[in-house]
Amino acid sequence: MTADGFMRFGENWKSSCLVSGSQDEQTGKFGHAGNVFAGLELNKWYAGWVTKWVSQDYTPGMGCVFGQNIIHHNPVGYYVWRPKKEKSLARRADPGFFVNYYHNASDGKFQQADLYFFPVYVFFRDNSFLEMSLIPTWLNINFIFSPLNVIIPQGRYFYTRYLVNYETDQSRKMSASAKAEFYRFYDGRSLTLRPDRVLRLHRMRP
Repeated sequence: MTADGFMRFGENWKSSCLVSGSQDEQTGKFGHAGNVFAGLELNKWYAGWVTKWVSQDYTPGMGCVFGQNIIHHNPVGYYVWRPKKEKSLARRADPGFFVNYYHNASDGKFQQADLYFFPVYVFFRDNSFLEMSLIPTWLNINFIFSPLNVIIPQGRYFYTRYLVNYETDQSRKMSASAKAEFYRFYDGRSLTLRPDRVLRLHRMRP
């Protein structure tokens, strides 16, 4: 059983929700899942909130879910800045943040959280783009966790990821992009560099 809805309050406010329930025929256990969204969009800024949840006994029947016994909160906000000077190199900048917070649906115990904070998120007049962001992350590992057969001791962890991303005009025949991400996590370090160049050949139909 599933029900969904959409509501708009004036020109700027909007909200939506989806709720689904299931019942196991053998055990009789009832489960539920869903999401709720609310957003406010103005000319100079945006704010929104999404909450998703899946109970321990929910069985989708078809498809999949992002977890069991979990609730995910995702508040979002960013400012829209457009320079008044016509000769400015920047066409638009959208500094802001995204938050992801996860906890158990049954007892509320913390699982994981991260803050995606992007103070530099600029679109230039030549259609190039620059992003500089950081992502503090908190983890509560209270289960057996061994990625690539490396055992990670149970406990609470914190690390911060740093990201730099640049793209030239992606609509041109030749474009380029470069992305760098580096951070320390658990007992190791990670460094990712990804330069990319794309050549597009446009051919007219006869």
